[in-house]
Amino acid sequence: MLQSGTNAVGVLLGNGWYSQNQNIAPAMGRPSYGPPRLIFQLNIKYPTHNVSVVSDNTWMGRSGEITADSIYGGETVDGRLVRPGWAIAGFTDALSL
Repeated sequence: MLQSGTNAVGVLLGNGWYSQNQNIAPAMGRPSYGPPRLIFQLNIKYPTHNVSVVSDNTWMGRSGEITADSIYGGETVDGRLVRPGWAIAGFTDALSL
């Protein structure tokens, strides 16, 4: 899927297994692992050389249209928050961090 020139990587993050809204006794408190995070490395092998693309502080991020997710309860999606083209090279908007 790589093309000559500039490319982009788009990633959707969710709560996954470790950050669920479960029925837990109030005395136990709610476990929290914080917001979803990403550490990314893409290794590209060319016939003559190799390239690694890694996440760093130049990557943009923002909340998306999936406002809640749970392995047990599914997803809540707000279509007003969809940003067409968010995973295309050169994309930027006022909501990006």
